[in-house]
Amino acid sequence: MDINTASVDELTAIKGIGKASSEKFVKIRPYARKDELVSKKVVPQATYDKVKDQIIAKQPKETASKGTDAKRTVSKAAEPLTTKKIAPPSPGNLNPVGK
Repeated sequence: MDINTASVDELTAIKGIGKASSEKFVKIRPYARKDELVSKKVVPQATYDKVKDQIIAKQPKETASKGTDAKRTVSKAAEPLTTKKIAPPSPGNLNPVGK
C-alpha cells in the first residue's frame, strides 16, 4: 500500500497500524522513503518492522518541465525597448551638432 496516497481507513486496515498512526501518516506526508516513518517518529521501529513489507512510498511522476517553476514570467529583455514612434530627421537637420 502506498503511504503517500492511501487514506486513513486504508492505512488503518494494515495489521499493527491504528487510527492514530494512520492519521499521522497522512499529516506528515510526503515520504521519500518508507523508512521515514521511523525517522519522522510516526511509528516505532518495532511497528515499522512488522508492516514494512506491506507498504511502499511511491514518488509522483516528474513532469516535462523538471526543475522549473510552474509559474513562468516573460523576461524583460524580450520586451521592446521603446514603443514610441520616432519621426525621421528632416533633410535640413542632418549636419553634425556644432557646425
